[in-house]
Order: sequence, then structure tokens, then C-alpha cells
Amino acid sequence: EAAPYSAYEAYRVALGVPASPVDIVPGDTFPLDANMDALHGVDYRKGCFIGQEVASRMKRKGEVRKRMLIARFDGDAPETGAAVTAGEASLGEIRSVGNGTAIALIRVDKLKTAIAEGRAPLTDGRPVVLGEPDYLSSGET
Repeated sequence: EAAPYSAYEAYRVALGVPASPVDIVPGDTFPLDANMDALHGVDYRKGCFIGQEVASRMKRKGEVRKRMLIARFDGDAPETGAAVTAGEASLGEIRSVGNGTAIALIRVDKLKTAIAEGRAPLTDGRPVVLGEPDYLSSGET
């Protein structure tokens, strides 16, 4: 049975699957930032693509500093482009928005530091729960 496009978008966002151009901004988002390595969109054994050297170096060094995470809110998600902060630190921004969830591009190193220091992530002054999509998953952060 056919469903409206909005139902597909809400489902995609709930799963944390990024889409271009709203999540994967051409010329601005590295493939690993958009979790393309976990979604089998990057093959390190063959072919070549823009940013291949950077992606390969990030994989070898284990230094993927940004990831697309699922952001969960109590109530409606904020607008696309809203900042995610913890105290004075900028963690990232909201990209796609669904029903009470969003995909956010987050600096995971800054998020870990904020959590260790007891600073909760906020968006528009509201608490946000950030978690890895199941395909990345080590769980909620």
C-alpha cells in the first residue's frame, strides 16, 4: 500500500539514515561523517572517490570526529539547522527532522567530553537524547 512521502521521511530519520542534500551536504560532508562506511557506501578495497585519502586515513587512525546521530526530543523536533550545544560548547547541528526525532551531525569527541563533565546536550534550550543508529550501535550517549 502506498504511503505519503512524509511517512518515508519520518521512518528514514527514525532509523538515522542520512540523505542528500539535507544531511549529506555536497562539498561539505565527508562520507564517514554521514556514516557511509557503516552503510556500505565506502569500499576501502577498490575504486576511488572524492575524499578517499581522508576517509582512509580517518579509518586507519580511528579518528572519525563527526557522526550522524539520532536526536530524540520530548515533543516536536526543532527546525533543521538548530544548534546542538552543551554548556558553551557547540556539538553540532540538526539536519533532517521527523516525528520527535532528528538526524544531527555531532562532534562525538566534544559530546563525550560534555557527558564526562556532566553537561547535558541541548537544542533550543531543550534536552536532547543523542544515540547511535542501530547500524553503528554501541548504544545511546
